[in-house]
Amino acid sequence: MSLPVLVVVIWLALVGSLDQAPEPGTAAPRVSECMQEGAKLVGSQPIAARGKLYLPKKRKHVQPSIPSSPRAATVAGNVWIGEALIDTKGRTVRIWTLREPKLTPARPDITDAITAAVQQWEYEPLLIDNEARPFCKIVTFTLDWQ
Repeated sequence: MSLPVLVVVIWLALVGSLDQAPEPGTAAPRVSECMQEGAKLVGSQPIAARGKLYLPKKRKHVQPSIPSSPRAATVAGNVWIGEALIDTKGRTVRIWTLREPKLTPARPDITDAITAAVQQWEYEPLLIDNEARPFCKIVTFTLDWQ
Protein backbone atom coordinates (compact mmCIF):
# COMPACT_ATOMS: atom_id res chain seq x y z
CA MET A 1 0.00 0.00 0.00
CA SER A 2 1.27 3.42 -0.79
CA LEU A 3 0.92 6.43 1.45
CA PRO A 4 -1.03 9.38 0.11
CA VAL A 5 0.63 12.51 -1.06
CA LEU A 6 -0.97 15.35 0.82
CA VAL A 7 -1.28 18.72 -0.83
CA VAL A 8 -1.96 21.51 1.63
CA VAL A 9 -3.83 24.51 0.36
CA ILE A 10 -4.83 27.38 2.56
CA TRP A 11 -8.07 28.70 1.17
CA LEU A 12 -9.51 32.01 2.21
CA ALA A 13 -13.10 32.63 1.27
CA LEU A 14 -13.54 35.90 -0.53
CA VAL A 15 -16.86 36.76 1.05
CA GLY A 16 -18.16 39.98 2.49
CA SER A 17 -17.53 40.94 6.07
CA LEU A 18 -19.92 39.48 8.63
CA ASP A 19 -20.84 42.95 9.84
CA GLN A 20 -22.22 43.99 6.44
CA ALA A 21 -25.94 43.84 5.88
CA PRO A 22 -26.98 41.37 3.17
CA GLU A 23 -28.18 42.67 -0.16
CA PRO A 24 -31.98 43.11 -0.31
CA GLY A 25 -33.66 39.88 -1.35
CA THR A 26 -30.71 37.65 -0.31
CA ALA A 27 -30.22 35.48 2.73
CA ALA A 28 -27.98 36.62 5.56
CA PRO A 29 -24.48 35.09 5.44
CA ARG A 30 -24.00 31.94 7.51
CA VAL A 31 -21.96 32.63 10.64
CA SER A 32 -19.35 29.95 11.22
CA GLU A 33 -19.07 27.92 14.41
CA CYS A 34 -15.63 29.44 14.90
CA MET A 35 -17.09 32.94 14.91
CA GLN A 36 -19.98 31.86 17.15
CA GLU A 37 -17.94 29.94 19.73
CA GLY A 38 -14.59 31.68 19.37
CA ALA A 39 -15.17 34.44 21.93
CA LYS A 40 -16.08 31.86 24.59
CA LEU A 41 -12.92 29.89 23.86
CA VAL A 42 -10.35 32.72 23.68
CA GLY A 43 -11.96 35.60 25.57
CA SER A 44 -12.60 38.02 22.68
CA GLN A 45 -14.43 37.96 19.37
CA PRO A 46 -12.21 36.53 16.60
CA ILE A 47 -11.71 38.20 13.23
CA ALA A 48 -12.91 36.32 10.13
CA ALA A 49 -9.71 35.85 8.10
CA ARG A 50 -11.28 36.45 4.71
CA GLY A 51 -11.01 38.94 1.91
CA LYS A 52 -8.19 41.46 1.91
CA LEU A 53 -7.03 40.87 5.49
CA TYR A 54 -3.26 40.34 5.68
CA LEU A 55 -2.75 37.02 7.46
CA PRO A 56 0.19 36.41 9.76
CA LYS A 57 2.89 33.95 8.71
CA LYS A 58 2.81 30.42 9.98
CA ARG A 59 5.61 29.81 12.51
CA LYS A 60 5.09 26.08 12.96
CA HIS A 61 3.70 23.60 10.43
CA VAL A 62 3.08 19.94 11.22
CA GLN A 63 2.31 17.65 8.29
CA PRO A 64 -0.44 15.09 9.01
CA SER A 65 0.56 11.46 9.23
CA ILE A 66 -2.13 10.09 6.92
CA PRO A 67 -2.88 6.38 7.18
CA SER A 68 -2.61 4.46 3.92
CA SER A 69 -5.72 3.95 1.84
CA PRO A 70 -7.02 0.40 1.65
CA ARG A 71 -7.08 -0.97 -1.89
CA ALA A 72 -10.82 -1.64 -1.61
CA ALA A 73 -11.67 1.97 -0.70
CA THR A 74 -13.80 4.00 -3.05
CA VAL A 75 -12.85 7.68 -3.22
CA ALA A 76 -15.75 9.96 -4.16
CA GLY A 77 -14.13 13.12 -2.76
CA ASN A 78 -10.55 13.71 -1.68
CA VAL A 79 -10.85 17.10 0.04
CA TRP A 80 -10.93 17.91 3.75
CA ILE A 81 -12.06 21.41 4.71
CA GLY A 82 -11.94 22.78 8.22
CA GLU A 83 -11.98 26.05 10.10
CA ALA A 84 -9.32 26.83 12.70
CA LEU A 85 -9.51 29.26 15.62
CA ILE A 86 -6.16 30.96 16.28
CA ASP A 87 -5.68 32.82 19.58
CA THR A 88 -3.88 36.13 20.24
CA LYS A 89 -0.54 34.32 20.70
CA GLY A 90 -0.90 32.53 17.35
CA ARG A 91 -1.75 29.11 18.73
CA THR A 92 -4.43 26.91 17.17
CA VAL A 93 -7.14 26.56 19.81
CA ARG A 94 -9.80 24.51 18.02
CA ILE A 95 -10.61 23.03 14.62
CA TRP A 96 -14.07 22.42 13.19
CA THR A 97 -14.37 19.94 10.33
CA LEU A 98 -16.60 21.38 7.61
CA ARG A 99 -16.14 18.61 5.01
CA GLU A 100 -14.46 15.21 5.24
CA PRO A 101 -13.04 13.19 2.35
CA LYS A 102 -15.75 10.95 0.92
CA LEU A 103 -14.36 7.43 1.25
CA THR A 104 -16.16 4.09 1.30
CA PRO A 105 -15.72 2.55 3.78
CA ALA A 106 -15.61 5.70 5.95
CA ARG A 107 -12.17 6.63 7.33
CA PRO A 108 -12.53 8.89 10.41
CA ASP A 109 -8.84 8.22 11.15
CA ILE A 110 -7.93 10.49 8.21
CA THR A 111 -9.87 13.42 9.66
CA ASP A 112 -8.33 12.67 13.07
CA ALA A 113 -4.81 12.78 11.59
CA ILE A 114 -5.46 16.08 9.80
CA THR A 115 -7.03 17.79 12.82
CA ALA A 116 -4.22 16.54 15.10
CA ALA A 117 -1.64 18.11 12.77
CA VAL A 118 -3.52 21.43 12.33
CA GLN A 119 -3.96 21.63 16.12
CA GLN A 120 -0.15 21.96 16.38
CA TRP A 121 0.17 24.82 13.88
CA GLU A 122 1.30 28.19 15.21
CA TYR A 123 1.18 31.64 13.63
CA GLU A 124 2.59 35.06 14.30
CA PRO A 125 -0.05 37.10 16.17
CA LEU A 126 -2.59 38.94 14.03
CA LEU A 127 -2.13 42.62 14.86
CA ILE A 128 -4.89 45.14 14.23
CA ASP A 129 -4.12 48.67 15.43
CA ASN A 130 -1.10 47.17 17.28
CA GLU A 131 -3.38 44.84 19.25
CA ALA A 132 -3.19 41.04 18.92
CA ARG A 133 -6.55 39.59 17.86
CA PRO A 134 -7.79 36.01 17.57
CA PHE A 135 -8.91 34.91 14.11
CA CYS A 136 -10.77 32.17 12.28
CA LYS A 137 -9.39 30.78 9.04
CA ILE A 138 -10.38 28.11 6.54
CA VAL A 139 -7.90 25.27 5.97
CA THR A 140 -8.16 22.86 3.02
CA PHE A 141 -6.30 19.60 2.46
CA THR A 142 -6.42 17.66 -0.80
CA LEU A 143 -5.54 13.98 -0.53
CA ASP A 144 -3.81 12.51 -3.56
CA TRP A 145 -3.77 8.71 -3.26
CA GLN A 146 -0.94 7.55 -5.51
